[in-house]
Amino acid sequence: MTTELQQCNLAVPYYGSLHTSQNGLSRIFFIGTPDDETEPALQLEVWNPAIEPSLARWLAEQGVGVLACSDSAVPDEDEYTTCGIELLCGVDEEPDTLLHQLNKNLATREVAHEIG
Repeated sequence: MTTELQQCNLAVPYYGSLHTSQNGLSRIFFIGTPDDETEPALQLEVWNPAIEPSLARWLAEQGVGVLACSDSAVPDEDEYTTCGIELLCGVDEEPDTLLHQLNKNLATREVAHEIG
């Protein structure tokens, strides 16, 4: 699966892992948009499962096209794919580093899964 970088936001769980031992799924995410014209910026967003029970749908509502996490695999991967979100598992880079890599790739139109 390939994702057009110019049209997608990147989401990274605050602690890197999508799953937490205490709460199940992570609820705090860095979300940023790669932009070849300006310096990319990250925003902190909080998912409230009481309002939207599906993390994949909530991320899609935020315009996320790529979810990068340190987990080796993500359960319910099909749900993310159905929502148009590409998963990058096993990624240990900082969110701002990932966003800068996506930003650099805009010029060559490389796809998101090539940065992982």
